[in-house]
Amino acid sequence: MLFRSNIGLTLPEIVSKDKINTIAQKHRPGFICPWGLSPTQYKLLSPVTKNQSAKFQRPLWQDKWKKLYSKTCQSEFVQRLNSKNQDLDLSAPVAISHIDELNKFMEAELLIKAPFSTTGRSCRKVNPKKLSETDIAWTEGVLKRQKTVTVEPYRNRLADFSAQYELNPNGELKTLGLTLIETDKFANIANICGPIQQQLNLELKKF
Repeated sequence: MLFRSNIGLTLPEIVSKDKINTIAQKHRPGFICPWGLSPTQYKLLSPVTKNQSAKFQRPLWQDKWKKLYSKTCQSEFVQRLNSKNQDLDLSAPVAISHIDELNKFMEAELLIKAPFSTTGRSCRKVNPKKLSETDIAWTEGVLKRQKTVTVEPYRNRLADFSAQYELNPNGELKTLGLTLIETDKFANIANICGPIQQQLNLELKKF
């Protein structure tokens, strides 16, 4: 759950399921919005939206938004980010629908991701030329459930940024700022908000 603040970024507040009905009593109407929209959020927050006036109500979920949550959609977006800077590796993830398609990749290490999954979860590092039985079972399981997986070269992650935007009902996009994500293996464990440059070493600052 997010509540607007005056520091430039909207910081999350964790609210347990049994406290959802008290949100509208604690915060002013119009200052309540979920961290990420989903069908689950829609169901959980229905008591809040019912208690808000029409002026402050906003759509919590529409089926047409589902594609935007897919890493397949994200790979299509990255393909548009062409850059002449040779220091940047913006090669887009590729969506495949059959495990045999891994044979066309020349990299020694690949990262396979489920299209619909939370950040840092449902991904697997593999060697496409030496797939283990576990690699095959995991990949085929995701393909069976979600029809595709995305594949990209495995990269040594030096820093992980997250850009925060707000899209209003009129289609206007507002940039809120950047956060620096701390990770443990593939999992996110913390977000640093504010002047994140202070957290970077000199080499990354120059880049």
